[in-house]
Amino acid sequence: MSVDLNRVQELFEAAMDQPPENREAYLQQACPNDEVMRREVASLLSLSTDEALFPDDPLVGEQP
Repeated sequence: MSVDLNRVQELFEAAMDQPPENREAYLQQACPNDEVMRREVASLLSLSTDEALFPDDPLVGEQP
C-alpha cells in the first residue's frame, strides 16, 4: 500500500500546529480509518520532536 506523501505532509504540518498533547487526538480525527497514514505522520512527528530537543546531537535519528 502506498502512502500519499502530499497528504502526509499536510497532516504533519497541521499536527505540528497543535499542542504536543493534542497531536495524537488530531491524527485520530483527521484520518480515523487509515492506520498506515497515522503511523507515518506520528513517526515524522516523533523525529521532529527528537531533533528539536537535541539539534546538535549527531546520534538523533540513527538506528543502533
